[in-house]
Amino acid sequence: MLMAVHGAGVFNEIWLRPSTSSVIEVLHNSGGNHHYHNIASFIGLPYHDMGSAHDPNMLAAKLTEVGARHEAGG
Repeated sequence: MLMAVHGAGVFNEIWLRPSTSSVIEVLHNSGGNHHYHNIASFIGLPYHDMGSAHDPNMLAAKLTEVGARHEAGG
């Protein structure tokens, strides 16, 4: 699983395997920039985004949710 703040680091998603990985992008004032979503979609990676205004507990909950979904095969 790759979780990163919107920026060049998210491009590391190109190295992930769609069958075993997911991407969570934390967005911050980047409305209209969907390029990392588009890259993930092109290579078949599950992609999730969330705003940076969430507290750490919300980020942890998102990680848990995506991890559980991935383990369940969806």
